[in-house]
Amino acid sequence: MTTVIRYPNGDVPLDAEDRLWTARMLDGEGAHTEAEAALVIWTLIQRRYWGVGMERANPGAFAGYRSWARFIRTFSQPINPEWYRGGSKCGPGGGEVGTRGCAEERLARRAELARTPFERLDALAQRVANDFVAGRLARPAAVGGVIDFRARDNVQVNRPLATFPFPTANRYFYSINSTSVGDRRLAAIRFVVDGVEQPIVEGWGDALVPESPPGIGGVMLNLVPGAVKLFNNFAKKVP
Repeated sequence: MTTVIRYPNGDVPLDAEDRLWTARMLDGEGAHTEAEAALVIWTLIQRRYWGVGMERANPGAFAGYRSWARFIRTFSQPINPEWYRGGSKCGPGGGEVGTRGCAEERLARRAELARTPFERLDALAQRVANDFVAGRLARPAAVGGVIDFRARDNVQVNRPLATFPFPTANRYFYSINSTSVGDRRLAAIRFVVDGVEQPIVEGWGDALVPESPPGIGGVMLNLVPGAVKLFNNFAKKVP
């Protein structure tokens, strides 16, 4: 079986290496549900196009475009070599040495993930990664325009946001106004399996809007076929 992600500007093939690193990413990011894991992957599917293909592209987003695995390893801290022990962030002279990002437990966890074979990773991560490389990963209905997420770092982000109710502390997903929201070409992204374009399966479109994370105020985009619903979320600013 041959699976590719078909973008408006070309295809990205998926193979066993991509499946392995996708599962390691989901395990490391701590996705708790299939919906959350799917949103993590679709966020990065769209981010890659935002970085290289859109009219207002951000070519500086990430450099590892040659394969899916290289791309996601430039984004996801748990599997990013720069954040390994001895990497450019956490190695001698690294700019993050002494911060929480280079704490010993995090370095040990990243090293563990890097050597864990597929079959020993979290069962949910395995299942979703399998669906992904098979071209049958459901697309969350609210994912349109979302190209970034943060988790567990309490960083205040003053941008238009899309937030979703997943049981993970301080995880939120967001769009970047005028560069990703409203670009219809994002909706044209498809999986192609053995030369056959796969229909998009929409999922999890009826989730309730959660409270905004601390310090966040923004807009949730809930894109469903034939309709766009805007929900304004307000949150108190962190002093």
